[in-house]
Amino acid sequence: MAARPQEVVSILGRTLELQDAFSALHFGRSYGAFHLWAEAAIEPVRSELVGLLYPVFAHTYLRMVAGEEESGAAFLERWAESHSSRYASQLEELRRPASDEGSYAWRL
Repeated sequence: MAARPQEVVSILGRTLELQDAFSALHFGRSYGAFHLWAEAAIEPVRSELVGLLYPVFAHTYLRMVAGEEESGAAFLERWAESHSSRYASQLEELRRPASDEGSYAWRL
């Protein structure tokens, strides 16, 4: 028996929701692993890697927020403190609500 179009749309919608949730979790865990690895690296590699942490953090956050606001906010609060001494004004920019377009995608 073939699935009706409404059932297919419903199944696809649930699949995309699960994919978004998984992606957000994956982004958060991947950044956490990268952060810990960079902090534990030996010099002079450590200073090079630590310089990449904030750009990767910001990109990861914006990708998460583009898909799911709640997971992005949790990610921001989890990792923002580690960047607050050097990037306080940029963190405030990230915390601001989305633009009139209703999306953070313009920042990517």
